[in-house]
Amino acid sequence: MEFIKSFIIPSKMKKYRYMSIFIALAIFIASVYILITPYKITMTNQKQELIDGNVMELLAFYELDQASFDYNPIKTSGFKIEDNELKTTKVDDGEFDYYLISYQNEAEEDIRVHFVFDPYNNVNKKVSTIKDDYYEEYELDDNASEEDKLQASTIATLTYIAKVTDNGLDVTGYFETLRSKTAEELQVLLDEVSRFDYFNISTSASVRDYLMVFNPTYLDYQIPLYDLEGEERPINQTSASILYSQDVTFDMTAYQNIDEFGNEITEIIMNIYIITIQGRYTINAILMVLLYPAMIILILWLFFRRNGNLKTFKEYYNIAAITSVVPTLVSFGLLWIFPEMISLYGILLSVFYIFVLYRINLTPQEV
Repeated sequence: MEFIKSFIIPSKMKKYRYMSIFIALAIFIASVYILITPYKITMTNQKQELIDGNVMELLAFYELDQASFDYNPIKTSGFKIEDNELKTTKVDDGEFDYYLISYQNEAEEDIRVHFVFDPYNNVNKKVSTIKDDYYEEYELDDNASEEDKLQASTIATLTYIAKVTDNGLDVTGYFETLRSKTAEELQVLLDEVSRFDYFNISTSASVRDYLMVFNPTYLDYQIPLYDLEGEERPINQTSASILYSQDVTFDMTAYQNIDEFGNEITEIIMNIYIITIQGRYTINAILMVLLYPAMIILILWLFFRRNGNLKTFKEYYNIAAITSVVPTLVSFGLLWIFPEMISLYGILLSVFYIFVLYRINLTPQEV
């Protein structure tokens, strides 16, 4: 009982002021692990709810149900993500593989799901070829200015997009048209490019188009350019790239149909999403549990050290660590109910710590 009181009653806490500061640091570090546990478990357990709630707009892939779609070409191509790269048994023919699945969901929305497999990076190779042509046309080399290099890259990308739409494009003439524009004008044109444009996929507000591009080392994911009300979204908010990692192992030859394939890729992306937001939450917890208290301790030490009973920063830090035990346990319980309220810990710690310091420093005769 006395041991428990020493974490609650200021007069009992005072004895900890001389303990090793490494023990105090260990208490704060342990608090980080304790406080992130409710959120990590909650998010992992809510994975199906996140999918059903269309977080990341993955329902289009999860609800794929096309018995008529021939999955065999994907299966026999030996596509497999392992060791952080996309592998295939296919020979490089200089092109990419494209597949389209169209269906109507339960809400009677028209859905089109596009899959592209580019294991040999042929899209980027074609853009690079156009860039090389641009360098040759305007006698540029590796010694060109950074401004010229950036212009060349932008023009090569825009030219590739235009050529995908119009195979008979006068490339040299198009170079000239783009070269007449300012850097700002070129950037505006580039900002209007979506992943759909790279594959000449036309979109509209009446159809929900989704695109997934399997590149050699990363996955491009493009959601519809229009929201459910038909309003156009900012293009930079409609796509993301996901690097393959040890968390991503995906053997596409293991599935018998596009339904199984869609379910698995949904699970993989949602797992990555959960790992990502858990990582962000952990960073916030570190800031709240390690850095925020350090700032409060420093301020209160500077304010109280001359007249208080505690004198050194070590004493203030040690008392703060002991004071944090109760806020950590209270926050741990509440975070199961409100998992995103990690800031609650900071509020509880600040209030309790100030109270403890007041009792120890300003009324030492009572402790």
